[in-house]
Amino acid sequence: MMGKSFYMKDIRSLKKHLVHLPTHWDGKSCVLELKEADYNWRQMEWWAFYFEYKCMQLLKEKFQIPGEKYDNVVFDLKGNINWDLKASAIKTDNHKIILNDCNAMLMS
Repeated sequence: MMGKSFYMKDIRSLKKHLVHLPTHWDGKSCVLELKEADYNWRQMEWWAFYFEYKCMQLLKEKFQIPGEKYDNVVFDLKGNINWDLKASAIKTDNHKIILNDCNAMLMS
């Protein structure tokens, strides 16, 4: 089993490089930016794909993108461990996010 310091280096890097990620997004301009990049711009959950897109832009020099693949799951990025980027609308009654396949997470 890996110790806390193993993934803390990734967390420090994520915090450092995502500090300037905007916290307020205009839906129309975000979708148009995704369309220009031809990146999942037709998806209903545009905010999740926009978050993924912006993170990948900011992290491409620091993390392996994409991360490793386990069975049918490809993780979004990899530092010391694999990471799957997730975003959810803040104004929701249900603060739950569906994560990746449990077996893939355990194998990674």
